[in-house]
Amino acid sequence: MQEFYDPSHDITHFAFGDVSSTNDEAFRLGEETGANRLFVTGKRQLAGRGRRGRPWVSEEGNLYASLFLRNPAPIELCAQLSFVAAISLLDAISASIDDKQNMCALKWPNDVLFNKSKVCGLLLEARGGGDDTKIVIGMGTNCTHFPNDTPYPATSFAHENIELSPHELFKALKHHFLLNLKMWDQGNNFEHIRKRWLEKATGLGDEIVVRLEKDEIRGIFQDLDHDGNLVLGLSRGRSQKFSAGDVFFPSMVL
Repeated sequence: MQEFYDPSHDITHFAFGDVSSTNDEAFRLGEETGANRLFVTGKRQLAGRGRRGRPWVSEEGNLYASLFLRNPAPIELCAQLSFVAAISLLDAISASIDDKQNMCALKWPNDVLFNKSKVCGLLLEARGGGDDTKIVIGMGTNCTHFPNDTPYPATSFAHENIELSPHELFKALKHHFLLNLKMWDQGNNFEHIRKRWLEKATGLGDEIVVRLEKDEIRGIFQDLDHDGNLVLGLSRGRSQKFSAGDVFFPSMVL
């Protein structure tokens, strides 16, 4: 492990080679150091995980990063950090590559797409509560390789003939995440993040499928509400809100 302190942002970055998961290490180091925030990266994760406990293929060559935050906002607002993270990843990618064709986009609830395929995923986890709330946002980006057996099509920047190293992307990510975190202002300015997210949202105004654990619901992706819920338009002027689920497009669903 190597430790780097950034005095300009008052934050420490712990860089690992092999690591079980960057989220686990971020929680551990947050406890051990008592820091209010810190970054952890790993060259390879041996037990990486995604949403709903799905395994995260984590071979060397991609970016695996986690941000630890202590008491970043009232607990009921902390889920908004997924959108702060998604915007920050998109900003970092846009600053690192030539995206004149606007190939980067966002997919609810927490994916970043490139050329209509998933290139980044997020996992937000919380521990504690009250005056001792600890949040970790894990971010994985496919710089070099990507898995083939995923529910939603994936890609990597290498596959798209774009050279982007994990090191360079992390530098940009750290810069943009800390800027957007300040802009978010502990949840007081989520409206700014929400508007920026909607500007890059995939499928807005189109028919989508929201896949739940035991059900699938079709409707029109109408909006992202002020709590970060997806608003789905149904028949007869009805609508339904979702705080979790997987979004697909009708052509992808058999």
